[in-house]
This record gives sequence, C-alpha cells and structure tokens, in this order.
Amino acid sequence: MHGLNLNCAIYLKLLIKYNSCCVRSNMELLKTVDDIISEMECVYALAETSRSFQMFNSKLTSINMAVYALVVLLNMNVVFSPRRMIVPWDSLMNLINESASIDVYEVLKVILTYVLGGLVLSGYLALSIHQSKLAVPILINNVDAAMRARDNAITKTSEVESKDMDAFQPAVLCAAASFILCFIHVINFAINPYLYLSLICIHFLVTTRCYRNYILIPTDPFERKLCITYDILFTRSFLRNQIVLAACALIGFKFPEFFSLMLLDIVNISPVIMDVIRSIMSSGSSLGWVMYMFIVTNVVIYASWGFVYFSDQILIPHLKVDDLNSTDSNAVPVVTTEKVECNTIYDCFVYIFYQSLSEGGSAKAIFQLNIPGLQTYLPRIAFDSFFFIWVGIVLMNVITGLMVDTFSATREEKADRENTWTNECFICGLGRDDYESHGLPVSFETHTTKDHDLWMYVYYLAYLKRKDPTKFNGIESFVKDQIDKEALDWLPFLSCFAIQDKKGGAEVDASNAETATLHDGSANESSSVTLAKLNSKVEDLALALEEVRALLLERNQVMT
Repeated sequence: MHGLNLNCAIYLKLLIKYNSCCVRSNMELLKTVDDIISEMECVYALAETSRSFQMFNSKLTSINMAVYALVVLLNMNVVFSPRRMIVPWDSLMNLINESASIDVYEVLKVILTYVLGGLVLSGYLALSIHQSKLAVPILINNVDAAMRARDNAITKTSEVESKDMDAFQPAVLCAAASFILCFIHVINFAINPYLYLSLICIHFLVTTRCYRNYILIPTDPFERKLCITYDILFTRSFLRNQIVLAACALIGFKFPEFFSLMLLDIVNISPVIMDVIRSIMSSGSSLGWVMYMFIVTNVVIYASWGFVYFSDQILIPHLKVDDLNSTDSNAVPVVTTEKVECNTIYDCFVYIFYQSLSEGGSAKAIFQLNIPGLQTYLPRIAFDSFFFIWVGIVLMNVITGLMVDTFSATREEKADRENTWTNECFICGLGRDDYESHGLPVSFETHTTKDHDLWMYVYYLAYLKRKDPTKFNGIESFVKDQIDKEALDWLPFLSCFAIQDKKGGAEVDASNAETATLHDGSANESSSVTLAKLNSKVEDLALALEEVRALLLERNQVMT
C-alpha cells in the first residue's frame, strides 16, 4: 500500500491494550482491527488522491513541534511587551490613531505579534483540517455501520434496543443539585451571574453526554447528525484539542491571556508530561474523595466547632477605607487592614480552607496566638494539634502518595509494556528466551517481523472481512467462523513453523532409529531361529544314521 501511514491514536491504542497474555492481546486485536482497517483505508484513499496530505501526514510530528515553537515565541513577545502594548488589537488601534507619533519599535512589536499569531492560528487550523479528514469519515462510517447492523438484526429478530432509558439520571441529579445550590446562593448572597452561567455550562455538558448515551443507535437523520457531531467534538481528543487551540489563538488577539493557554499543547507532544497527566487522571476518583474529605473536615469539624468555641480567635483580615478629607474632591482614601470576627460558618470555612492550603495544613495563620493562662489554652492545643495531624500530615501526604504511587505504577506499566513488546511475540506469546532455547537458525526478530508479523494478521483479517463468503476456501471458512465466534483456536499458541519443523525432524530421526533397532532385532531373531532349526535337523540326521547303522549291524549278524 503506497504512502500508507497508520494514525498514531489507533496505533497507541493497540499498544496500550497489549499485555503479556497473548490470548488477551489477540482478543483485543480482534476488537480493534475494525478501527485499524477503517483508519488505514481512509489514510490510503487520502494519500492516493492528495500528495499534499501524504506529505503532511508523514511530517505531522515535525509540524506540531514547529507550531509549538511559534507559540513559545508568541508568548515571549507578549510577556516582554509593556502594558499599553500587551493587547494586540488595542495596540494596533493605538498605532492607527496615533500615526503622527509612531515608535518604530512598537510597530515592529505589533507586527511580530500579528505575524506569530497568524502563523500559530494557521498551523492549528491546518492540523484541525488534517485530523478532520481522518476522523470525520471514520466516525460517520462507525455510526452508519451501527445503523446497518441494527437494521439487519431487526430483519432477523424481533427487536433491537436503540435507546437507553436510564441514561438521563446523571443529568437529572445535576439539574437538581444546581437548582438547590443556586437557591441557597440567592437567599444568602448577592446575585452572581458568572456562577449561574458556569452551572448552566456544566449542566449542558452533562446533558449532552447523557443524550449521547441515550441514543445507542440513531434511528433518524437528525439523531445521526447529533451523534456524529458529538463523536467528532468529544471522542477524538487530538482533533478537539486542535480546535480549542485554534480558538485560543483567535481570541488571543483581543484577550492575550488566551495565548498562554496554548502552551499546554506540550501535553500532546511530550510523552513524559502525558504520563504525569495520565497518572493524575487515573487516580482522579481517589483524589476527589480525599479532597471531599478535606472539605468536609474543614466545614463540618473545624469551621463549625471553631465558629462556636473559638470565634473570637478566628479573625479574618478585612480592608477598611478611611476618607480623611471627605470635603476635598482630590483627597486620596487611606486603606488600612483590620481583623474582624467571622460572622458565619461559611466565612470561617473559606478562610480556614484558604489558609490551610497555603500554610500546608498548619493552624498558625488561622487563629490568634494561643497564650497560656487563657481558658481556651488547652482546648486550643488539642484543636490545633488535631488539625495539623489530620490536615497537614494525613490528608496532604495521602494526596501526595496517591499521585506518586499512580505515577510510579504508570511508569512501571509502560516499561513492562515496552519490555513485552520487545521480548514477546504478539501473536503466539512466545518469549525471546523460550524461543532461543530451541536453538533455531531463525532469530527472534525475524520470527516477530516475518513469521508472526502482527500487520500480516491484520491484513489477513481485512482480507477476510472484504472477501465474498461464497468464495472462501476451507481454511478461510474455518478462520472466518472462528472470528465470528471470537475464538482463537486458529492462531498459534507458544509455537511456530520453525519449532514444529525441528520437532518433526527429531521425531523422524527417532522413528528411523527405532525402525533400525527393530530391523536388527528381527534379523538376530531370524538368525537364531535358523540355527535352531539346523541343529534340530542335524540331530534328526544323526538319529537317523544311528538307526541305519543299527539295522546294518542286525542284518550282518543274521547273515552270519
């Protein structure tokens, strides 16, 4: 296949699923092969019709690195700009309005910002278009294949489930929790439209996910378009990331802080940072529960008990503006800091939560100094000590330990996967040491790249899936039947042709030796039998001669 390159996402997906058990790895290969075939067909068709796509696809990593280098230069230019030049759009408008007094360096800085920003925007748009050419046809094909499979199943059986009626439960719970939170906030605080807008966005995302889970298989063109749109935006992370980065590059001309968000593209480039993020995400549920325990501890225990028993000692800093010359319009107000007692448990909670995080679990910055002789001296010692032990030592170290352990486990899993990929055959599961112990003339690398080449099996599966079943021969019919049953009896297990040939030759030599031994034994046995017969005949002849001799003696005696 000329100009065919496998997409990195599918290939990494296959490698991540691979493990030391060849039975499980082969089963995962059978489940993943449809995606691989679709990806390869799409890449092949695009490469045959567009040489620019072929060249872009072969240089994809280099292009991504070049775009990120431009992102770094763009952010450096923005960081070094003065405040009046930090916003590219406003800087351009200022230069146009103040054309009479134009500074050459300011003009060059604005031009450089727009040039770098335009190149970055063009690069991310090109990457998005390239990924969409790969992802969109595959996702459309997957949705259409599911619809065709459902229609075929309906013709054979009575009914096929196309909707999951329990899919909207998370959306209902999210809506109820958001409504209660907004109601509590409205009756206790001033209206905050940003909070309500954030909750609406979260609820929209949850509802969208639930709706996609509700539609197992689309039943009409509208549902089909919604499913394809959702899959394009949310299931293909690389495409989604490129679209988000292109949007940040565009918005950054008006809000330059969005330029800094593009630096996070290093997560998609660096495998080390990807491992770190993956370790954090894999332990996300554990970290979430620990953080929940952290918040509950602060709210229920320390904020509540501290508000009741040590409210006069939890003094929160507040800003106080003193207008010394109120009659003077040009008077500068004096801002001083004073500490006042928290009015609600919420005030205590927010202050304790913030200070406990910034101080690493210490209660020093939360309370006033504990002086001996006070009535609350011993209770404060117990309260502060328990706070430090539970928050500063236990919870903080639990969070650190979870992240470190998960990262170590991720690194070990990656090392084991690479070792397995290097020293085990994907198809038969035969290890390098076991293979080399047979003393075969063919090396283990030749075995894995030629005898049991993974991609040859992938191509064979693609060949069977595309061939007319009525034209199968005996072997192809057997293999296709095994694939339909998800059986692996047609694949080799801890064996190969070279091992079988060597065992077959040894068996032939052993059988020849056994035949020669039997032949020699039968020859010896036949010779011994012949000698025995000859001896018996000699004995019979001797007896006959003795009888003749006796008869002759008797006749002579009679004649005399």
